[in-house]
Amino acid sequence: GNVAPESAKVHNSSDSTTQSCREEVVSEMPNGNISKHEQPDLFEIVSFRSENFVQSTHRYTEQYDTIMCLSVTKWIHLNWGDDGIITLFVKIWSLLRPGGIFIMEPQPWTSYRKNRLVSEVISD
Repeated sequence: GNVAPESAKVHNSSDSTTQSCREEVVSEMPNGNISKHEQPDLFEIVSFRSENFVQSTHRYTEQYDTIMCLSVTKWIHLNWGDDGIITLFVKIWSLLRPGGIFIMEPQPWTSYRKNRLVSEVISD
């Protein structure tokens, strides 16, 4: 069976040297031998970007296996209406690889009622 990997070291972007975040996974092969597989450095494959995704004119060339949209659809809807939601879905569709997974957290209408005054778009 698989053995849980060791915890990754904390990465501080202000450090002048890059700390290793590689994890080693140890698994037992069917013939009884033990094999070690080195996992990629998470800081090389995961990044974060802060921007207004709905209004961004950035040309994305990347494609992703999984896209998560958690606790944001209500805010897009409140600020940009139905057109904002449509724009969001079109952009996500273009960024997903064929067979990719889109995970979205739906937000109940009751939460809209509590926040409806934050935007002029929804007050019409």
